Formats: sequence, C-alpha cells, structure tokens
Amino acid sequence: MSSERKTILLVEDEAIISIAIKMVLERNGYTVITAATGARSIALMEENPHISLILMDINLGAGIDGTDAAKIILATHDVPVIFHSSHTETSVVEKTEGITSYGYIVKNSGETVLLASIKMAFRLFDAKKALAHSHDLMSYIIEHNRSAVAVHDRDYKYIYVSKQYLSDYNVLEKDIIGKHHYEVFPDLPQKWREVHKKALAGEVSSAEDDIFERADGSVQWTRWECRPWYEADGSIGGFVIYTEVITKRKLAEIAVRKSEEKYRAIIQATKDGFWTVDKHGRFIDINSSYSRMSGYSVDELLRMGIRDVEALEDSQETADRTKKIMAQGYDNFMTRHRRKDGSEFDVEVSAYYLENEFICFCRDVTEMKRAM
Repeated sequence: MSSERKTILLVEDEAIISIAIKMVLERNGYTVITAATGARSIALMEENPHISLILMDINLGAGIDGTDAAKIILATHDVPVIFHSSHTETSVVEKTEGITSYGYIVKNSGETVLLASIKMAFRLFDAKKALAHSHDLMSYIIEHNRSAVAVHDRDYKYIYVSKQYLSDYNVLEKDIIGKHHYEVFPDLPQKWREVHKKALAGEVSSAEDDIFERADGSVQWTRWECRPWYEADGSIGGFVIYTEVITKRKLAEIAVRKSEEKYRAIIQATKDGFWTVDKHGRFIDINSSYSRMSGYSVDELLRMGIRDVEALEDSQETADRTKKIMAQGYDNFMTRHRRKDGSEFDVEVSAYYLENEFICFCRDVTEMKRAM
C-alpha cells in the first residue's frame, strides 16, 4: 500500500453500517469522510478534492440516490467509485457498470472482500491514469513531430496526426480524426491503397521520390514510409504513414538542373576555350572548343593540369598569378599554350576565382597577333 494516506468518501445512510465500515477502513490506514445522502456526498466532494475513492451506497432514501450522485460527481471529478449495496438484481448491477467500472460490493460480504475490492479499484485507477498519460504522450510526440505523421486503425480511420501533416495536406484535425483515410483523400492513387493493404498484412513499404497527382491537377513530390503498428497481443492494430512533402526541393532541383543544362549548352557553344580548375591547377571541366584548340581530347585534358599546357610561364610565375587571382577575384592576361603536337598558340585568358575554383575563358589570339 502507498505510504500516502488515502481519503475515502463513504456514502451510507444507515448509521450503524457507516460506523462499522468507517472503523474497518481507518484500522487499515485510510482516512474516511462520511455522508448520509447523495446531495451531501456531492457537496463533500467539492469541499475535499483530495478524496481518493468513493464507496457509494445506491439506496439513500429520499432525494438523490447513489447512482445519480455518482454521475454528478464524475461529470467534474476523475475519481474511482465503488458501489456498495444490498441490491443484487441484474438491472441494478448493469446500471452501475454504465457509470463506473471500479467494482460492485454486496453488503455483508466481509472485511476481506471490502479491502480487496478497494485495493483493486486503486490499481485499476492508477492503470487508467498511466494509460491516459501514455495516450497523451503519444499524441504529444506525434503532434509535434517535424515530419508529417498519420496513424490509422485497421479500418483506415485517423487516430493521431502531426501538425506538419495538417499543414502539408491543408486539413484540420477536427475534420479528419475518426474519419476514413479515403474519405479525406478520395483521389488517393491505387498504388498507395495497395501499400496500405500490405501494411495491414505486416509489410513495410517506402519511396524516396514519389509523385502524388491530385484530382485538381496539382502535383506533389513526396518521400514516405508506411508500416504496420501492433497491439499488445501482437496483432496488427493499423498502419502509420510517415510523409515528407519535398515539392519545393524537387522544383528547386529541376530549376537548378535546367539552369545547369542551359549553362553547359552555352559553354559548349562558345568559340572560346573554357576550363574550371582547382586550387592545385588540375582541370575539372573542359569544353570542346579548348579541346579543338589544344589538339587533346576532353578526356585527356581532364587528366592534366595548367602546367601541362602552359608554355610561357614557369611554375613560380603560375603560382604567383594564382595567388593574384585568388586575392583579386579576377585577372585578364596574355600567355601561350602548348598543343598536343608540340606547337604553341597565343591565348588571352580571363580568369575568375569562385568557391575554391578558377573559371577560365581562353581565346586563341594567334592570328590577331600576327596581323598586328
């Protein structure tokens, strides 16, 4: 028994029975408050919110009977109620079960039954509070999950949803909890309906980059996982859907890819040679124009560096120029490059330093210098 002294409200209109039960309870470590009427029990409950349990007689004479008093109390207080009565009729017992499920003791059952029933009621009440806390904690965790999470039962009805889910799919919690998933999203593709069936059969499914085409013509890209959840007995209770709407990111990727494709098309179409070079002077990217100028294939050049084609500057001069470009961010200069066949050609180089790389445009000015 808990070291905390529990208070019991004993509601009994027969004084001798009330005194006898009070003595038993106090002898076993309980504090007891007594009431002889239903109305008085309601008032005492308001005055003593620390009451831990109510032992309620049903027939309390004139006025409010025990079942009605219990209903009124339970409407505003979460407290276990045990009915204690001489009535054994099925209709009476069933009526009390509809009010509370913490026990029904027939009078004169004895001290052992009375004390055991009270202890069991406290255990049931504590278990109920623990379950309610677990439910609230689960709801809190899911509600505040930064991913879109929806938990469904076996009938496809919503049990929990995260705030992110409500935001991503533009729905309100009050409009979906308890409703069938397909009632909320009637345009859900058949492929996802099959995934839900698989989850209820114990299978986990997922996709990293999936398209959801809505009935209104809009398109969403999602990353998702659907998996079963299990009851305490090991049976499948429903399924959980984890979803991340990645539409913005996907559209950004498409825009970047189009930009890169456009950039590459421009680079390949220009008559000037083009390089990107790392800080060690190794080629990272080369266009076909420079390949034609130098006589090397693009693949060959990508295994080379500036020192392999530079014909005018020595290593120190190239190193000094590299430091200058890094410091200024840009330089334009004349030099000479060496072709694969050993011949040389004059080039005008425009070099830019950006994000640890050098971007260089090389123009063949051999003919221009000859004409000067």
